[in-house]
Amino acid sequence: MIKMIKPFPNYFLIAWNQNFDLNLWVTEVASESLFGSKILCGHVKLLKELNSQARTGQKILLETRLDADDGLHYNHLRNIQYAAVDILLPTDSSFVDNSTRDWKLEKSTGEDLQWVYWCSQSYIEWYSRDASVGTLKIEKPVICITPGLTLGIAPGVKIDSPQVARSQHQNLVMEVLTHGNCGSQKKSACIQKVPRVLINAIRARTITSAGMAGIEKNHTVEDIQTELWVSAQEYYGISKLELEITNAYINKNNARIAEDNLKGQCTPGHSCKTSTKTILKKYQNNFLIP
Repeated sequence: MIKMIKPFPNYFLIAWNQNFDLNLWVTEVASESLFGSKILCGHVKLLKELNSQARTGQKILLETRLDADDGLHYNHLRNIQYAAVDILLPTDSSFVDNSTRDWKLEKSTGEDLQWVYWCSQSYIEWYSRDASVGTLKIEKPVICITPGLTLGIAPGVKIDSPQVARSQHQNLVMEVLTHGNCGSQKKSACIQKVPRVLINAIRARTITSAGMAGIEKNHTVEDIQTELWVSAQEYYGISKLELEITNAYINKNNARIAEDNLKGQCTPGHSCKTSTKTILKKYQNNFLIP
């Protein structure tokens, strides 16, 4: 991984097991922990500069969640950045270059939003156990899923301000709509869908997972498989051939992967679910053969 991202000074690989909530990694306590950790890759001076600018509220601060076994639509982050400029900068601000897009979000007159969450409106799930290439399913969640979940904070707003609604992702919509105070009279303005992206994320449902959602189920092949494979290629650059190779590797090595996953369960910074450990132990003992 270090070899892959080393040419990019703005990509940081840090040996750090602490999981802070979105944007809270730049608070004073978290920053001390961060810079006391081993930074394996990335320009440290640049990271400190970004950290300083975020803590002093000089710029919009955006942070997005993405696990290693998930992927985002190629326009997901770009459109969030555009939206953040439109609704998180003061009304009288001007932005240098909007020439690359043909749309703009309008915020209510006189409302300078302090923070906004962006959530995915739909995503593709890939189940590795089914067929030689696996199976794709489309899901439209009623909650904010973790892939692509983004919190944007406006310039001048304290990152750890109590006004910023915080909750686990599955309860976030209700928390924001009930207690959110982002500067808009409409609570719905505080939590939004990513504009102009219909399928935001792709999620791998394999034994590398932390939650093991749907791992033991047999999944019906949906009529729209062809369309979903086209979307996987077009929006995420994932081909059937690549997934066939990946699927074969996972299924061949499922016991060893499960053993490795078990080692990380309930360690600092990782989840601790009894149900996950039970499934992994079955795979480790080779009771379940995909």
